[in-house]
Amino acid sequence: MLRNNKGAALLQVILVAAILVGMATLLLRASLSRVSSARLTRRAVSSQMLIETCQSQVNGWMNLKLPREFQRDLDDCVFYCNGVRDAENHCPDASMVRDYTCTLPGNIEGITYTVVAHMAREDENNSNSPCRVTYELHDNQNNPLVSF
Repeated sequence: MLRNNKGAALLQVILVAAILVGMATLLLRASLSRVSSARLTRRAVSSQMLIETCQSQVNGWMNLKLPREFQRDLDDCVFYCNGVRDAENHCPDASMVRDYTCTLPGNIEGITYTVVAHMAREDENNSNSPCRVTYELHDNQNNPLVSF
């Protein structure tokens, strides 16, 4: 084949095509990885901003409570009691509100996101364990996306 001019020309074309395909693949891989990492970074920053917006709502809402109410709710590890408290000033389990859904302005990329704040004890078996607030980001199909 190398002694034939047509075979040598065909081999050169195949080698040049293989080199061009390899270079194009490397360039596409580099540009796609940059785009995908930028998209992931933008999504992470957006979700963190939404969760911080919810944190500020929860903090502002908790700051409006009187110190006595704040301590009482913190003792029960609830955001608020949605009913009447018993004689010992404890909220019945059926009236405890531990989930708070934040209202967020607008939407991002055509999807409306909601953040749900959940308050619970760090160690559920220990009644003296401190309370912990966790935040979960949901899309408009109520699928959890991120949890902090």
